[in-house]
Amino acid sequence: MYDWAEKAARLAPISQAQAKRFHPEGVELHPLLNKDTTTLFFNVLEPKKYVTLQDGSSFLPVESHHATCPPLIKMEINSYYDGKPIVLENPGGVTVGEVVDAILERTRATVSHSEVRRWSEARLGIVYHWHWYHRARVAGMRRHLTVGDTYGGHTAFEGLMTAQKAKLVDSRARGLPSCSMVLCLGMDGSIPGLRPLSDFPY
Repeated sequence: MYDWAEKAARLAPISQAQAKRFHPEGVELHPLLNKDTTTLFFNVLEPKKYVTLQDGSSFLPVESHHATCPPLIKMEINSYYDGKPIVLENPGGVTVGEVVDAILERTRATVSHSEVRRWSEARLGIVYHWHWYHRARVAGMRRHLTVGDTYGGHTAFEGLMTAQKAKLVDSRARGLPSCSMVLCLGMDGSIPGLRPLSDFPY
């Protein structure tokens, strides 16, 4: 992983147009962000202090690593559970820490009342079921809906995929820009903010 980071650091950051021209198959994602190799472990509804590697070690030393190789000046991240892409820009190249920060910021943003009023009854039912039965009953949890609540339990980070790879495995990626990424999320059966039952003796 650190060899990968050193390789990326030696390359000049490039624009999306350059990436499309010189890397038509997609740029390389950092091993911690790549869906195929990630060992990052976190729930997108929880505070950043809970972001760790799967072996329990700290995420802090890798935050400054570039997110891609070569580094991208501008990165767009899409989610199948959220119609609004996350757009990141850094003249020195977008970093791993910036990607994680942006994902957490998006999922913890409040859903406006005007948007909720536009939802169908079916969508309202699904979202409120998730929120009230899995989050709002937990002491200290916020009582308003967040963007992450609308993901219906898909809140476990599983990594990113380049749009090029996503288009090969999922028809929903068909219309994505060639230089964008797809955020992959898995179902998380735990309640954010609570320790798992396995942590407690019988």
